[in-house]
Amino acid sequence: MKKNDSSLTAVFTKTNFLARLYFTLAGIFFVLCLLLSTVILGDPFEFFEYFFDGFHILFFLILLSLGMALFLMFGPKPTLTITKEFVIATSYFGKKLFLPISQISVIGTGFFKRITIATSKGTVNFYQVENRDKIIDFLSEHITRLQNKNSTPSE
Repeated sequence: MKKNDSSLTAVFTKTNFLARLYFTLAGIFFVLCLLLSTVILGDPFEFFEYFFDGFHILFFLILLSLGMALFLMFGPKPTLTITKEFVIATSYFGKKLFLPISQISVIGTGFFKRITIATSKGTVNFYQVENRDKIIDFLSEHITRLQNKNSTPSE
């Protein structure tokens, strides 16, 4: 975590290799059980004719699951940097988003250490952020400071 007066960078939790491997294996096992239950309890010929010889789809789903797991483990990670003026977010595929702090209307948290930042144009969610409480405090402080600076005293 980098923090100074002007910026704060989110620290994303690293899910360990075994947790992702177990999740992928559970997905593959689910697909296998689904196919086997359809074959045993339903009409197997109808199922395989409809899905173009279903074992090809099973092989494709296993490869897709393994590819997704490898991408999540070794692929690029999202980033979230907060400065005095902007919230700068980068997605898995490198798309950058600049949100002016003056336009942020809602900041929230949720399950899986999620941060939600909403503006009038849309909502951005980030999952597994370790230092989300510090980020919420940092954003709240800057938004409050900006609102106090922009408000005029009424007399």
